[in-house]
Amino acid sequence: SMFQNCTSLTSAPSVLPATTLANYCYISMFKGCTHLTKAPKLPATTLVDNCYYTMFQNCTSLNNITMLAENIATNCFTNWVSGVASTGTFTKAVNMTSLTTGNSGIPTGWVIKSYHPYIIEEVNIINTPDNGNYYVEDEEISFEIKLSNNTENRVNNVTVTNLKTDNIVE
Repeated sequence: SMFQNCTSLTSAPSVLPATTLANYCYISMFKGCTHLTKAPKLPATTLVDNCYYTMFQNCTSLNNITMLAENIATNCFTNWVSGVASTGTFTKAVNMTSLTTGNSGIPTGWVIKSYHPYIIEEVNIINTPDNGNYYVEDEEISFEIKLSNNTENRVNNVTVTNLKTDNIVE
């Protein structure tokens, strides 16, 4: 019940890092936080009884949850999303197939997405320094980053501009 009824709470930590949970560990943690829009990422893959019991109940603005559990206990979600926004996005683990919709599962009316983490396979520098040896302040560096996951490979190009030195003393 750490933040229960904290109606001025608009953001939460980006992740709740615990991966080993205890019974009732997050009971009513954000219950009644009416201005919270995005839940912290929930990375625990195994859930125990009542661990998320009423966790986001009556969070009327909540419209984004990422929950990565694959092994769930029977009563871990009791009313955990009762009273959240009527539309939103629920991101789940790829292998999670047993969640139902409703107050004790995935919120009714929400879009369901599967979580596919990417692994960086390779990073290449696309351009070379103007002087041929090293980059200087305000010079632009471009990288090609090759990523993959279990469903796709992709290449992203990233450019860093306004490079600044970090006061290295030689």
